[in-house]
Amino acid sequence: DLHLSIRRQRQMCIRDRPGQAVVLGYVDYPAFLKVAQEALPRQPGVPSLQELVGTGPSAELVRATEAFGFSGELLPEGMRMQVVMLIRREGLSPEARAFLDVPPITESMFTWIPEDALVLFQSPQIGKQLQRSLDAIRAMPDAARQLEDMEKALGIDIERDLLSWMTGDLAIIVQPVLATTVPGMPVGVSALIGTDRPDDARVSLERLESVLRMGGVLVEAGELQGRPMRMVIDPNGMRVAAYAVGPEVVGIGVPPEALVKSHPERGPERTIRDNPRFQEVLRRLPERRNTLLFIDAQGLWNLVEGQLPPDERETFRRNARPFLDPVRGIGIASEALPGSAVQRGVVFLQITPP
Repeated sequence: DLHLSIRRQRQMCIRDRPGQAVVLGYVDYPAFLKVAQEALPRQPGVPSLQELVGTGPSAELVRATEAFGFSGELLPEGMRMQVVMLIRREGLSPEARAFLDVPPITESMFTWIPEDALVLFQSPQIGKQLQRSLDAIRAMPDAARQLEDMEKALGIDIERDLLSWMTGDLAIIVQPVLATTVPGMPVGVSALIGTDRPDDARVSLERLESVLRMGGVLVEAGELQGRPMRMVIDPNGMRVAAYAVGPEVVGIGVPPEALVKSHPERGPERTIRDNPRFQEVLRRLPERRNTLLFIDAQGLWNLVEGQLPPDERETFRRNARPFLDPVRGIGIASEALPGSAVQRGVVFLQITPP
């Protein structure tokens, strides 16, 4: 009956609750929506919830959500928050199920990520994820025509020239750099894309170079600190970006210095695995992670302080650092559980008391 169904949902949402939880909650999602709709009268011109949700795989998942639970824990190393969602898988389309059954990220990508990375975001099988988004766009006639016109104008095919060789994970890294190509830039951003088709990637990227030349942007061979890369040069002659193709990874850096430590053919001497804050944060996140976001808060505070003028630096150190320094690292991850009705997300703040 209804009572047993709600009880089962509640048990599934909180069965893995932490023993040291200080906050614990459960919401019957359909019942909550029903009460909310009854309590809030429909206003003229205001779309209903069904209209706001729309259609497509994401809308299916919203409608299939039965309940969610949440908890907060206080640990010796910091604070962890978890959200668990119970989703009814029966009747879901293959496209919606694909959103749930995302595989875990590959930790081999850590080999190319430097120890001093301030921010790391990693997501698996980026080519397949982008393909699903592209399929959703092509399902809309107007958007499909615009996309086709763009491809014809540029002389490219998105599936052939981009998605076909993106067979691995995507990692986006923000790191401190000493930029000479773009003066005054304290951080750089690099994107690493896993591939098992490096030759196809080279051919496709050469084709994209021709598209850039049409806009007055040149791409030529260059080198930084002994690492070969293709330099992207804007119409003013400034080297604004670079890319390189390795046996397992394609790397793109803005500015080019960002690619030096994360070079696909020669990674950093010390990787993010050597960062103790990263290791502690990772230890408190799910083992099978299908997304990962890590923020080195301590490194970020140090960077901000280093960019301030001397007089403001002392004020920042005296007035702000005592409140910021206890937060050492931040991690966010979702758990990869193929075939499971339960989806879990975890946030962990590494906190060291002063």
